Amino acid sequence: MTIARASVAALALLAACSRARPAPAPEPAPAPTDESQEALEGAVAADPKDARSWYLLGTLSQRNGNCEGAVVAYRRYSELMPKANEPHYLMGVCQQKLGDRAGALASLRRFVAEAPKALDARVTHARKLIATLEAAEQPDAGSAGSAAASKQEPLLTKKKLSGDLRRLVDEGHAHRAVASLEAAGCDLALVWKAAKYNRFVDLQHGTKMPLQARPPTDTVVWCQTRSTVPPACAQVAPIFARVAHPTQPFQVFSGYNDPPFTPRCSGLHDKSGKYVSGEGPGYASVR
Repeated sequence: MTIARASVAALALLAACSRARPAPAPEPAPAPTDESQEALEGAVAADPKDARSWYLLGTLSQRNGNCEGAVVAYRRYSELMPKANEPHYLMGVCQQKLGDRAGALASLRRFVAEAPKALDARVTHARKLIATLEAAEQPDAGSAGSAAASKQEPLLTKKKLSGDLRRLVDEGHAHRAVASLEAAGCDLALVWKAAKYNRFVDLQHGTKMPLQARPPTDTVVWCQTRSTVPPACAQVAPIFARVAHPTQPFQVFSGYNDPPFTPRCSGLHDKSGKYVSGEGPGYASVR
């Protein structure tokens, strides 16, 4: 009996010690290594459509301080997974570090315009970065006076306009993509077919102007701001493509809200929103 009781006591003591011993800490995630970098580079070389490997290569490159490589990888991932939004935030952070203000603004504005509620913390950070970038970016020398003069200029939707011009503005402002474009940084966005856009330009100037957009069936996306730097056309285009699902190429004009309208950029994009041709800030990073 004594031996049995001693055995029970020993077992109880052993169990108590087991319960008191802290659980082992989880193993940390493996640190990035040259081998993992090489493995991912090998994966995308073997299969350029391997979206997951492109994304992992981007995050690993960013973690290792290689923002140039990260931007390339994130951009490729976005081409393969056009509905994925988070890489635009990560790419924007890298572009800011690289000094690419126009590219960073384009990426971050797109992220904010399309981010789900689950990413609220990153949306808040992205908005802070956008504000910093906008404050740091100065208008082009030829447009500095226009930007200053436009601070008090009311938007067309708030101005008294002639009958034909009012109808064109109201029609352009009723397009389903307008809300997303204005959330991305346009104080006012308007969308028409090129023929109506050209008519709008004539009425704005009070005289017949050279054709601004052609062919007449092309869609024109028009974005303007009053005092902030207008969004780059390269940032406006993919947002419009995602929301409007155009069936043919479209044109983008973005600039300051002054009479006459001063474009900061203009460009042609295919129906998916990819750059075809154009000029102005933001296009250098997508060519």
